[in-house]
Amino acid sequence: MPIFEQSQAASRQAVAVRPSVAIELEWVLHSAMRPDFRVDHPGLYALYDEGRPDLLEAVRSVWPDEDTSEAAAGGWHGAFTELLLLAHHGGFLFGDDARPFLDALPELCATVPTSAHDWPLTAETEVDRRLALQRLTRLRRSPEFRRRYVDVVRSVWDAVSSKWERDGRAAVAETLSAKQAMLAKGAGWREVSKGECDFGEIADRVVGALPPEGEIVVVPAYFAHCWLLYDLPGYVVLGTRAEEPIHAARERNEALSKRLRALSDPTRLAIVDSLRSRPLTVTELAQRFGLAQPTVSNHVKLLRDAGIVSEVRAGTRRNLVVRREVASVLVDDLTRVLDAAPVP
Repeated sequence: MPIFEQSQAASRQAVAVRPSVAIELEWVLHSAMRPDFRVDHPGLYALYDEGRPDLLEAVRSVWPDEDTSEAAAGGWHGAFTELLLLAHHGGFLFGDDARPFLDALPELCATVPTSAHDWPLTAETEVDRRLALQRLTRLRRSPEFRRRYVDVVRSVWDAVSSKWERDGRAAVAETLSAKQAMLAKGAGWREVSKGECDFGEIADRVVGALPPEGEIVVVPAYFAHCWLLYDLPGYVVLGTRAEEPIHAARERNEALSKRLRALSDPTRLAIVDSLRSRPLTVTELAQRFGLAQPTVSNHVKLLRDAGIVSEVRAGTRRNLVVRREVASVLVDDLTRVLDAAPVP
């Protein structure tokens, strides 16, 4: 994956745009704790809520003994910050291949530093910092817990890796390319990291505290909900959402487009409307609309090819019926495209 860097005299630090599977993993794990994150990303909703509720429960049970009320008050809300600290410790924070990081994860858990001196995390609340360090300490001290933690993280990545390879990697690559072009034209870190959410004054504060040899890294992530900000030793990491590749959006909406084309003709739409009341044959439809039977047959063929109607035999009759489950999916898909909030 290409990396583009720019040295900015105004902020003194270098600015880079890089991928991070560690951050992708953090978003996927975090989403198990946040239903709103999953609704925002249909792929994660399909994974946890529809396909693998067992995996959802496994992630939720990783840290069962924490004081969740205190975590929520501090803004923790189920984040897996310790995973990014482990990736940083091993030199795996940036890159688009998860396997080296996952292979090294048991050793990283056993050797990671656990003191506040090693991980100042000045952008976090006091509660968040303490929870992160407590998690690292538990991972380092308990081989049994370490094995369970590693198993869950690996299982989660195994479950999303095909989605990453099929859509995620390309989405990140396209967004990286766009942000690299911005850096090449002289854009600063604020412009390059700008997205749907605003980092606010906290980003200015942590960037201002970064030493001259430090680096500001903008990380587009496919599984992102909105944004993330971490100040780690030597880095300020600004995570943003990667844009979906055009080809993926086209493939995802191909069936919807075909169905909308089938319904774009007023006669075909009227046929569907008539079939909502009761099944009819092609002959009956032709009589009802005053059209030649071959004309109605052509209309029906387009509706059948789009999956909107189907034929059901009843004795000698060949009835046409509306496939209501397809109609429901069509409405949901159209809402997903047009509405601000995706339908899970």
